Amino acid sequence: IAITDHLRYFPGSADRDFVVLDGIECNDNDYRPGRVCHITGVGFSAPPPDIPRNTPPQQIIDALRSCGAWVTLAHPAWSLMHHQDALDLRGYDALEVYSTISDTYAGRGDSAGYADILASAGRPVLLTCVDDSHFHDRDALRAFVMVSAPALGREPILEGLRQGRFYASNGPLISAIRMGGGVVEVECPQPMARIRFMSNAQWSARRVVEGPVRSAQYTLMPQESWIRIECEDECGRVAYSPFLPMDVCRRESR
Repeated sequence: IAITDHLRYFPGSADRDFVVLDGIECNDNDYRPGRVCHITGVGFSAPPPDIPRNTPPQQIIDALRSCGAWVTLAHPAWSLMHHQDALDLRGYDALEVYSTISDTYAGRGDSAGYADILASAGRPVLLTCVDDSHFHDRDALRAFVMVSAPALGREPILEGLRQGRFYASNGPLISAIRMGGGVVEVECPQPMARIRFMSNAQWSARRVVEGPVRSAQYTLMPQESWIRIECEDECGRVAYSPFLPMDVCRRESR
């Protein structure tokens, strides 16, 4: 887990069975629509300086990155951020595409639209799902990232995050993603109610594959410059792939 308390740096801890990443959450926050911006940092090389409440968001990002942190723009849908706000900010590594507390307590948990706007502007970012648990009841133990790492430890986990070797979910699992020859294929261990291949094409009759289905494939169109996958189970929970590397997707050998 990562502890990202508001305006309070947690130094983290680790043993051979459990890792708690160091982290913090910083606020630009007066609760008027369009002015709320929450930003988290984890995996610091040095403790961050004091970052007062309502520090401008770009200054927050710059301060966190100067200390080696992996930086995420948190729950922009809950924050009612304008899309242009997300585009104007620079230097963050990931976008929080789903937040459990934003879903269960505010009804605005899904921020996938922001991810697609960024990608369409040529700025695909990594995607995370988190609980952001405050009350430890219905906002806990639902959202996660599944990281590919050689060992359970602080540095292997952080390296997997920084290199984008993970997918995000609030329930379903993804077994495999295969790419090549202009075709993208996904497999899940359990049947999905539907699988969506999201891209910069406004229209595709093949984008949504209705289930129950454990696997699906999609043939890229010439105009598509980015693609990601959503796997939705019968309860409406979703696993989000990262944005897939288009050079690999279009490579002839599979």
